[in-house]
Amino acid sequence: MWERIQRGIASFSLTLAQGQPELFPETPVTVTGFKPQIDSTSWILVQVAHTLNGAGYTSSLELEIKHTEQAEITEQKQSV
Repeated sequence: MWERIQRGIASFSLTLAQGQPELFPETPVTVTGFKPQIDSTSWILVQVAHTLNGAGYTSSLELEIKHTEQAEITEQKQSV
């Protein structure tokens, strides 16, 4: 429970144009194609919604900083 409370320091959402059924909550992920601060961060999926409709199959993702990343950010803030 404590890890989950600590994770919420940074988050973002995105929708994949081609759904990926292997994705599920608590899966650690890395992202690419964003600014370096985002690409270099370890993320964890907190919510995944898979949708199949007339437009095709998509996956909507909500990501938060993985607990180990959050601890490093907290330490950096305290040293400033």
